[in-house]
Amino acid sequence: LPLFLLAIITGFIGYTVIKEQSKRHSIITKLSVKEGIDKLNSGLCFAYESGRVILKNYIMTELSYTILGKDLQNAELFWESLSTGNVKKDIVCLSLGDDPSFRLPDGKVWTFARTAIDGIVQFSSADTTYLQNLTEELMEKNKELEAIHSRLIEYGEKVDELTRAKER
Repeated sequence: LPLFLLAIITGFIGYTVIKEQSKRHSIITKLSVKEGIDKLNSGLCFAYESGRVILKNYIMTELSYTILGKDLQNAELFWESLSTGNVKKDIVCLSLGDDPSFRLPDGKVWTFARTAIDGIVQFSSADTTYLQNLTEELMEKNKELEAIHSRLIEYGEKVDELTRAKER
């Protein structure tokens, strides 16, 4: 009888522990939200309209240090610096305004966006290096095509002159 009771109590305790662990994995906590946004491969920051930061992830913190040289404490001042190009000397501004883009010293290009929803402002950033490289490649090819177009026009004019000269 004592062994039987011990087995029942051990089984109940084991069941309770397993149930609690599964319950713990299914509940969303503040820490799990922070952990989730830190695992994103883009920068994310939420702030009040006054600029006070509510939540920011690791990448946005790193981008603030890299681009501005300081911690992201006030999101509105951060956005103002980005949109006006008030950044460190070694950062290349590719575009300013509503969607500022910057080339960092490591060669990566980051594009930022700002969205306001019900008194909360979301700041996001994405690694757009691949798109920027494609855009630059397309611009080069367009220049080459313009040069070819100019030569074809010149060739066409010369052909017209030669044809008229032959006919004369």
